[in-house]
Amino acid sequence: NRPPDLVLMDIMMPEMNGYEVCEKIKADERTCDIPVIFISAINDVLDKVKAFAAGGVDYITKPFDADELIIRVRTQLQHLQNELESSLTGLPGGTQVEAAIEERTSDPGAARPLLPRPPPRERRRWSGPN
Repeated sequence: NRPPDLVLMDIMMPEMNGYEVCEKIKADERTCDIPVIFISAINDVLDKVKAFAAGGVDYITKPFDADELIIRVRTQLQHLQNELESSLTGLPGGTQVEAAIEERTSDPGAARPLLPRPPPRERRRWSGPN
């Protein structure tokens, strides 16, 4: 039973409002990293602030454009994927590190140095005291 990758919910719901649900999601260590996007007909700044304070990552007002919704969902899922722990480093952002390593090592002939090489220094011989 796997938790969802993302929650998309309205603020106005029966029994419990979206703020309360979001707070419960964020309070549980099994679900606290799940991004929550609010969709609401409420277009008041204070309600938007309350949604972000509850742990929401985005707020979309109704009526909304479907293309905009899709882009916002994709963006949050991409952020989530980028933050996944890497099997190589065990650190957030590890998937980006692994992608860079793969890019640099996939074709040894095309590998580029991590840092540009400094210009060669002129070698001077010591000729003793002047």
